[in-house]
Amino acid sequence: MVVIGPLVSVAIMAMAPGTSAARVARITPNASLRWVRLHPQTSPPADSGAPMAFFPPTGQVVLFGRARPGSRFGETWLWDGVTWTRWTPTGDVPYDVGDTGGMAYDAATGKLVMFGGRTTDFYVDDTWTWDGTGWTKEAPARSPSIRLGLSMFTDPVSGHVVVFGGSYNDVEKHDTWMWDGSNWNRALPATSPPDRAYARAVLDSTIGQGVLFGGLKDGASLTDTWTWDGTTWTEQAPSTIPPARNFPGFADDAARGVVVMFGGEAITGELADTWFWTGQDWTEVHPARSPHGRDSASMAFDEARGDVVLFGGGTPSFSARDTWTL
Repeated sequence: MVVIGPLVSVAIMAMAPGTSAARVARITPNASLRWVRLHPQTSPPADSGAPMAFFPPTGQVVLFGRARPGSRFGETWLWDGVTWTRWTPTGDVPYDVGDTGGMAYDAATGKLVMFGGRTTDFYVDDTWTWDGTGWTKEAPARSPSIRLGLSMFTDPVSGHVVVFGGSYNDVEKHDTWMWDGSNWNRALPATSPPDRAYARAVLDSTIGQGVLFGGLKDGASLTDTWTWDGTTWTEQAPSTIPPARNFPGFADDAARGVVVMFGGEAITGELADTWFWTGQDWTEVHPARSPHGRDSASMAFDEARGDVVLFGGGTPSFSARDTWTL
């Protein structure tokens, strides 16, 4: 048994070679497990689903948020564990694509990569990179087709970035693309999740696999869990399955050795539940305090401070601008 801080105890056992995960983690929530609402001096405007990721070179969480009134271009906000700081652009910046684009850290190049989405007027298939000082619009010879609601995460083998699925004109996709630092290359895995948009995916750093859950297909939310090993997708068979949802908050939690999922949109409305993916199964945990129900919360693991950061999200009637940590 390994105790990681006062929040969670984790028992880790080696698995037999050839199994789908590198370890089994058993989560035993303690009474002190809770989401903590923070009150930073400055915050981004209310937003739902803004792309957000940790940027190791500067030790900051980067959020690409909504445009200000009268502008089509999004704003970049930096989280240092205490407050949010709005980055002042010195060059080109991406369009505001709201909750429709994707962003992930490319460990091979040391940059954040952002792709796709839709503005209020049109779809974009732009690829942008962030190096800690500004945004650069890349010019790949090949790219995924235009889409929104795509899933994006760091590849466990190459360290580059993977794009999966999304939709265009209400037609969902199931293609997988990999960024190599200058171009996008279509992957041809032996197996793949079915078509979907608005699923969430992240690199599970503990087991070294990408993890994808849920999403939306033909108006119905999904409940399946898939892992990516750098070559192909494998559908998992957990004994416990969270309720169907799309737009959940989703983040790796390297401190606890789990992937954290919060909320999302279900047929019954916005959810406020917290789940841990342990490498083999889902475990619902019950923090003493949680954010209110919402979908499209932006979530990332803050490696510099060892906690999961959640910002914003909302319901069909409002968007939030609160900041929480777990």
